[in-house]
Amino acid sequence: MYGELGESGKFAVSILAEEQQNISMHFAGQKKEGRGIDFDFIQDVSVIQHALTTMVCNMHSSHHVGDHTLYVGEVVDIGLNEGNPLTFFKGKYGTLAKQTN
Repeated sequence: MYGELGESGKFAVSILAEEQQNISMHFAGQKKEGRGIDFDFIQDVSVIQHALTTMVCNMHSSHHVGDHTLYVGEVVDIGLNEGNPLTFFKGKYGTLAKQTN
């Protein structure tokens, strides 16, 4: 992906819904089954179908941090869907607690 990001100058961020844990596990290398991931395209950039939020960004800058590269983008398009976000904390998936007044 590193080379492709540099060439295209665009990237997308998809925030997964709580029912998309299998997609998260796929990209984390935790699932080896052959199920494909369904993508949509926004401004010619792929985003995960039915994600809670999708943001397409133009690359603003990149910064080398240790053995990673941090990309900073300018959001140029955003898509929103109803639902609850997938959460991951201390090595476990979870759900957000409902707030009561």
